[in-house]
Amino acid sequence: MINIDTVIESLPTLTDAKLAVWTTNADRVIARGPRRNPAYADAVRLRDAIEAFQATRPAESDLIAACGLDWDRMVKGRVRFRGFDGDQLVARIIRARPRKFTVEVCGVAMSCTYTTLSEARAAAAQELELRAQDARAAGPEAA
Repeated sequence: MINIDTVIESLPTLTDAKLAVWTTNADRVIARGPRRNPAYADAVRLRDAIEAFQATRPAESDLIAACGLDWDRMVKGRVRFRGFDGDQLVARIIRARPRKFTVEVCGVAMSCTYTTLSEARAAAAQELELRAQDARAAGPEAA
């Protein structure tokens, strides 16, 4: 049996695939609810640790500037790409399969899919800019 503390400590060394498996497993346990579920608390801790790890900005050498944001570099086997505005995680792109990318901006999934990573990055940056313009137009009372 694997100790959750050991998994949390090893997050930086996990591949994208293993990280996705741990996330899916934690989400499945959490979906069952806390009632008579001894693994619930550990699953919540693991999910929170994964989210915090993913939101941490990597070293500059691991990022590439594209479309006004800093993105994870393309490396073999990577299926998730994070977009940062400064130190804040603002977008995620997931390669569902070859030539199909889905985009999530500020935690909200966009309805379109894209065929290239560059196209998905541009769409995420454009959506983020539209949200910023909407926030400016709404004025300070909306904040």
